[in-house]
Amino acid sequence: SQVPTQILAFVAENGTKSNEATLAFGWIHNTFDRMVFPENGLQQAAGATFSVPGSHLEYYRLSYSAQKYQSLSHGFIGMTTATLGYGNGYG
Repeated sequence: SQVPTQILAFVAENGTKSNEATLAFGWIHNTFDRMVFPENGLQQAAGATFSVPGSHLEYYRLSYSAQKYQSLSHGFIGMTTATLGYGNGYG
């Protein structure tokens, strides 16, 4: 497989190693009826990671994920999942 040109350009400019300090925080909300093999409920998670200004790479990353379980008929359980993320550099 071919490596995208944006990645090759980034590695050429920044190298393959970096040192940075990061700050991260997150939030999780869970309404599952059982933690193991849930049949109903929703779990949501959101998070953010920021590199400290002055780090070799200055960036932020935001994420959100959700899983929903719903009992269906005849012992079947439906699951829907979604994951979103966004990141960018600054500085």
